[in-house]
Amino acid sequence: MADDSSSIKPTFGGFLAVGRMGLRMTSKNGTQWSEAQIADKPYTLGSIAAGNGCVVVGGLNGTGENVFYRSTDLTTWILQKQKSDYVYMLRNVAFGSGQFLAILSGGVNAEDAGTMLLSADGNDWGERFKREKRSLNKALWIGDKWIGIGNFGLKSVSVNGREWKDAENQVAADTLIAVAYGNGRIVGVGLHGLRMSSSDGLKWSERQMGEEGEHLHAVVFTGKEFVAVGLGATYTSNDGQKWKRAPNENAPVSCAYGNNIFVGVAYKGRIVTSKDGIAWKDLLKAPDHIQAISFI
Repeated sequence: MADDSSSIKPTFGGFLAVGRMGLRMTSKNGTQWSEAQIADKPYTLGSIAAGNGCVVVGGLNGTGENVFYRSTDLTTWILQKQKSDYVYMLRNVAFGSGQFLAILSGGVNAEDAGTMLLSADGNDWGERFKREKRSLNKALWIGDKWIGIGNFGLKSVSVNGREWKDAENQVAADTLIAVAYGNGRIVGVGLHGLRMSSSDGLKWSERQMGEEGEHLHAVVFTGKEFVAVGLGATYTSNDGQKWKRAPNENAPVSCAYGNNIFVGVAYKGRIVTSKDGIAWKDLLKAPDHIQAISFI
């Protein structure tokens, strides 16, 4: 799972990678990594958010519980588990407007309303509340609003995380996997080189496509340009509308950017680095699979 990038300044100024068996690893420069902390429990961690002086990592327990790890120093972690009833299962955790937002599933059908949780400190969570319809998969705070994405092309906007307005004319072919924000532009990417952009999250550009199988799982904004990394190709753009394509090597399935380096993760537990998002070099292999990486 890729964690999305925006122009919002980081809290800790380093990389955090999380994954199976409660894996957590940290790095300041992307090349020297801490020893992995492992829970030795079936905790699959796949989402990272930081704010208000702490970081929250979310995932699922093999017994059907939602799992949250919280830390203020990236060394000592407090574990919290919540029942999901195999319905309200955690999909993503994000931070914005002074609060953490946890996105949960809401049922088994495409039109089932998703549920959410809010927390100021990542420890005390409020009661679950529902969207009107359809579950989101991810959300990104862009400074004045939340941008949410989901299956079947779902794109949605919210100021407070509770009331959401969906974009119109959504189709499955426009389903986004990851979003990033920079220079006043929202960029989303998806399967087969899909790229779309928006200034407000409600009106989106026409889809641009790449080659078949060129799935873009991650997009970051470096402060100068958007970089979308996929299987076989990397796309770069200054404005999110005009793109340059370059064949890539050893590309990861998720990546983050910070301190002038791209860091990605690939099966099974591999951490790779790149100077340009195109040529990737193996750095090390973690003790288990990494599901998400973020610069926080």
